[in-house]
Amino acid sequence: MRFGLHDSSVDAWWIFDQNGVVTLSSLKKNVQPDLSQIEVSSGIEDIKLKVSYGSLFSPFRQQASSQVTATAKFSNAQNDLSAIQVVISLNDVRAKIFSSAKLLFIFFLCSSTTIFLFGWWLIWRNILKPIDGLTVAIIEVENGNYEQTVQVTGPREIGALAGTFNRMTKVLKGNRAAIAEHIISLEKVNGELQEVRNELVHSERMSSVGNLAAGMAHEIGNPLAAIIGYLDLMGKTSKELETRELVDRVTLEAERIDQLVRDLLDYSGSQADLEEIVDPLSVVRGSFALVQNQGFLGCCQFLDLGPKQLPLVRLIPHRLQQVVVNLILNAVDASPDGGRLTLEAGFRDGRVWFSVADEGEGLSSEAAKNIFDPFYTTKASGRGLGLSVSYRIIKEAGGRIAVKSGPGIGSTFTVVLPQTE
Repeated sequence: MRFGLHDSSVDAWWIFDQNGVVTLSSLKKNVQPDLSQIEVSSGIEDIKLKVSYGSLFSPFRQQASSQVTATAKFSNAQNDLSAIQVVISLNDVRAKIFSSAKLLFIFFLCSSTTIFLFGWWLIWRNILKPIDGLTVAIIEVENGNYEQTVQVTGPREIGALAGTFNRMTKVLKGNRAAIAEHIISLEKVNGELQEVRNELVHSERMSSVGNLAAGMAHEIGNPLAAIIGYLDLMGKTSKELETRELVDRVTLEAERIDQLVRDLLDYSGSQADLEEIVDPLSVVRGSFALVQNQGFLGCCQFLDLGPKQLPLVRLIPHRLQQVVVNLILNAVDASPDGGRLTLEAGFRDGRVWFSVADEGEGLSSEAAKNIFDPFYTTKASGRGLGLSVSYRIIKEAGGRIAVKSGPGIGSTFTVVLPQTE
């Protein structure tokens, strides 16, 4: 065994005599010999090694010195037992191990951090992000936005959930569309039922008033005719001017009563005229020409926007003319000077229609609702039977008449008649 006593790794050395007394040393006072190793064995081959090594539990802090203590016994020429002890430092070795451990710890820390961050990114991209998108979409659907969809991404379970959500929104959108159509259908049915109910009520009211009007007209008509005859005879035979003037006034009022009786007869529909197949547009335009030739249009302007021809209808021509003339005269009364009367017509869903519009002040909602009732009028001198008679005539022909009006927008009366086969 050979020791380089000049080696820097040897911390200290001692040579002992046969009594264990140090005879020669390295003179390092801070290192003491280990005397427990001196009397362990005898013989030149007996060598005792003792290793002292600090812990590497904390790789960033060196805790203790590391060294190897070697003790050997031998005999000299006089057979005197002697020993030598050498302390060799392991700090350099420990420093290298310490440096490697520190690098290993840093590598482990960086690797763990990288794996953690990568794992968190994978979880965010494949799970958390799709779930956040699904949550936002659910909130949108809750607020009524059924057009919302999500991308089918991520793991199989997340993708299946996104696909199920998209199918659910598609079904909800379809159900909402179906419900909207159903509501529209119900509103349409309710509107039709309300219209039928109003027509039934109006027809029943007009039928009752018509029966009363027919009876009253016949009961009043006969004596009224006699009164008018006697007044005419009195006017012809009287020689006094004052008496003839009085008779003329009474006759005028009697003729007004007679006209009212005739209106009641028209309202009761007691005339038994035969229906004909006619061109409704020619009757309407003929009525406008009749009123215009008689000077009743006044200062109003007439605008004809109707087509050249319409399908034929079946009704009584002069009664349709009576309706049109009544609508024209009402429009003239409602129009200001220089106002415009507009005629429009067309054909839709097997029905012929025409309308007469004015630029007057229009009707209130209450007046538009009751305008076709008998004896209801907005005129100061009207009797309230013209539109009621018109309503009855069109109703008996299988059609309908309606008004669209409002304050400041004028009034438009529309007549709809079924096309004849």
